[in-house]
Amino acid sequence: MTLSTATGDWLGELYRPGRYLRAVQRLSAEDRRRRRRDDAVPGIAQMALDARAVGKALARDIRSGAYRPTPASTRLAQLDKERELLVLTPIDRVVHTVVGELLAEVIEPMLPDSLYSYRKGRSAQQALRVVGDYLRAHRDAHADPRQRGLYLLRADVAAYGDSIRMDARAPIWPMLEALAGGVPEPGSRYHAAWRVVVGTVHQPIVADGEACPAVGVPTGSPVVAAIANLYLGPLDRALGSTPDGLYLRYGDDFLFAHRDRPQVDRALDRARAILDELGLALNRDKLRLYWFNGAARPDPSGRAAGVDRVDYLGCTIRFGGTVSLTPAKANELLADVAARVRRSARLLEDAPVDQRIQALTAMLARGMDAASPGALRQAALINQMVDDRAQLRDLDYRIALVVAESLSGRRGPRAFRAVPYRRLRDAGLPSLVVRRNRGERW
Repeated sequence: MTLSTATGDWLGELYRPGRYLRAVQRLSAEDRRRRRRDDAVPGIAQMALDARAVGKALARDIRSGAYRPTPASTRLAQLDKERELLVLTPIDRVVHTVVGELLAEVIEPMLPDSLYSYRKGRSAQQALRVVGDYLRAHRDAHADPRQRGLYLLRADVAAYGDSIRMDARAPIWPMLEALAGGVPEPGSRYHAAWRVVVGTVHQPIVADGEACPAVGVPTGSPVVAAIANLYLGPLDRALGSTPDGLYLRYGDDFLFAHRDRPQVDRALDRARAILDELGLALNRDKLRLYWFNGAARPDPSGRAAGVDRVDYLGCTIRFGGTVSLTPAKANELLADVAARVRRSARLLEDAPVDQRIQALTAMLARGMDAASPGALRQAALINQMVDDRAQLRDLDYRIALVVAESLSGRRGPRAFRAVPYRRLRDAGLPSLVVRRNRGERW
């Protein structure tokens, strides 16, 4: 089904009971997976027992205008950093989920190929592949290594979600009104649905009395991802239209590369101007300009740092187009391996050595399977993205060494005298580099 933005027909989806029925069922399943406790009455789990009736009642209340969002509370949570999360009532969770899904569906055809965040079928891994392809094409086009090099801009938006304006004259409202084909008139078919959309985007929050914040979209609401994609559309269109350039965005993090320095300067100036119009700004602490080349040669203009690798979206991209884990993520992986091996080895300390070898290698083989519920940290990146053979060989060695040290009680390479490397491989310990060479995904 195509959701029309010309007439706002997609708003009518908010009157369909099936939307809420499916949302209740998904939220209930998600809460069970996360073992989330819901003390509200009625809670999501209780609503799921009669999801069809809940869907009909919600659709009826929204169509009639009887639905009103309950002022939400907030709580602090440690995510990538300490953030204030929205705490919605169960009914409002369902409504926010449906509105978020609808907004994502209706804006999807408008989103550029350069945007990789919060979209079905797109991921950070795909963005990294695009960067690698662009670098390889640049190398192929310049046979002489001395002629190779790109100016690369790394930037993100300062406090993006917390800085989006929500006042009456904020840019977000014309964007949403365009999706609805204009603001529906009171008494018209879609007026009640429009009020629900506005109410979820500008959710009232209890903080020294009920208030709707004038700045910031509420972290924790399902509508945030769609708003984050929509709001920076002017930036995507401006920077993504540069001939022979590369522009990618993931959330508030974007990358722009070009052979010519003036093009990069213009892109940076346009980015600053557009963000200023949107009430946003670049994060000065994370703004970086590199002269990206295979030998980390100095920038001919003397204004950019010469580098042969760049960190982006949790990985390190070398000028040759290969991708590796950042040192921090590689250390996280090895620490996870060591912790699991130590725990398992304690449980197996009285078993014969062959049995211990089989158990530990089988445990790690399962952990390296990105689809496994108990996958190792960074298993997905190792599986899907990392193709730097030197790093993969090093990780193979260091993982095997952890196992050998645990089994032998010796430290360092001497552990392989008691438990040879080949013995671990024959017992089933996977080799990351061999699997990558075979093109396997696991």
